[in-house]
Amino acid sequence: MVPGTPLAAHPGSRLTCLLLAPSPDWVVLEIATGALLRSSLEEEESSELLAGDPLTALLLVLGEELGPSDPARPEAVVLSDVVDSPAPRRRSLKPLLEQSVAPQSDQPLLGVVGPSLAYGDLDGARPSVSVLSPERGRVVFAGERRLMAHFRIGPVSHALPVSHGLIGWLQRGQLPVSTGTTAKRGGSTRKAKRVGPLGPAMEPAVPVRAVVGLDRPAEGQVRKVLLGVVPVA
Repeated sequence: MVPGTPLAAHPGSRLTCLLLAPSPDWVVLEIATGALLRSSLEEEESSELLAGDPLTALLLVLGEELGPSDPARPEAVVLSDVVDSPAPRRRSLKPLLEQSVAPQSDQPLLGVVGPSLAYGDLDGARPSVSVLSPERGRVVFAGERRLMAHFRIGPVSHALPVSHGLIGWLQRGQLPVSTGTTAKRGGSTRKAKRVGPLGPAMEPAVPVRAVVGLDRPAEGQVRKVLLGVVPVA
């Protein structure tokens, strides 16, 4: 089975999912199987529901595949419809999310060394999206010209570009964030940097899980990006 493929992956399948990253490059967690699914590059227009709040429950109806699978997105599905779905009990959300978190290892993010890789080197055999547990649940957003996400996995620090969809979540206030000229955590106070139109450096006000994935191909390369962050408290 291709990484991330749900058990009922055929046209007309109805999958109840939780939104982990917003459109246009949305990612969802299928509740029944724990599979991670993501948008297809052939998708021309996303439902507004796929730009909803983190962990929004959605019912996805699969459509016909339009061509061969994309080696850069083996988890991609084509949708024929998206509708609201009753939300699971809140106390059940955390276990569902934690089951999707990739085990911590000394391997590079998505099994790829460096910030990007050549599109031609992809064969669809490795996942293109992963849910990670940053150290202390922290992701800090900062940057002068481009918003970057800073976090640690074990002893390694990472800095990734932020997807357009996730920037939209931040700008629309769909994530609880701490921001200002100073920020307090654990009794200490630190300066917050300016990040252009989004204001001072910010971070989610609650612990989060980070959704990291491969971006859209550009000039023969596919870079790693932060697609979403999901509160766990």
